[in-house]
Amino acid sequence: MPLKCAGINLGVINMSNCSERLFTIDDLKLLHSLSMYAAMAIQNAKNFSSLRDAMDKVLMHATILDVW
Repeated sequence: MPLKCAGINLGVINMSNCSERLFTIDDLKLLHSLSMYAAMAIQNAKNFSSLRDAMDKVLMHATILDVW
């Protein structure tokens, strides 16, 4: 099952079944929901990291400007 957020591929979830029972439609719906939540969490973490990096740069520039 692909991990997608806003049309961007972020990864894949691979499921296996040790029993001989096939996955049901409900199993697949649950997997789809979990994959959407996982993709959103991954994208949120990436966004947070980018924001933190940008804030660090702003603080660095503010510190440099304060020195002058």
